[in-house]
Amino acid sequence: MARKLEIRVNGQCHQVTVERVGRSSSHRFHVSWDGVTRVVDARQVKETLSLIMAEDSSSSYQVRCVPTACEGELEVHIAGAVVRTFVDTGHGRFRQGLVQGGSVEGDQEIIAPMPGKVVRVLVQPGDEVVARQKVIVIEAMKMENELRTPKAGLVKELRVQEGMSVEVGRALVVIV
Repeated sequence: MARKLEIRVNGQCHQVTVERVGRSSSHRFHVSWDGVTRVVDARQVKETLSLIMAEDSSSSYQVRCVPTACEGELEVHIAGAVVRTFVDTGHGRFRQGLVQGGSVEGDQEIIAPMPGKVVRVLVQPGDEVVARQKVIVIEAMKMENELRTPKAGLVKELRVQEGMSVEVGRALVVIV
């Protein structure tokens, strides 16, 4: 039986389905993330989850999920970064002020999902933005990561500037 989840990472909602491959394989799963399906070998080793992509055995990840005090929130430790995620296993509705359908009400902080360097700031206070618009680019581990706004609105506050180093969890931009 497939398990359906809604996972919110950095303001973006993702539809995830997890289903065991066959009856005899206790560690292989079909994992669909926003419609892209992969076969994953998942095993728990102490407090860490070892994930190996079956199609490409050179792709493997060591993941540790740590619950926070906020219901539905996890700190996911992967590849030297910590990413805060919200997981909804229920009815498509996030708790703690997050609402159904991926929309977000009230002020929304865009948070650094990993440590890195701000290489581009694409908005300024007072700018109008649309949902999923790119607002900040952070370089981490020699890769550029585009951070997007989870909702349409106005840029209320810009808390960083190009060239700054940021740590995981730092608020970068506030959208109202």
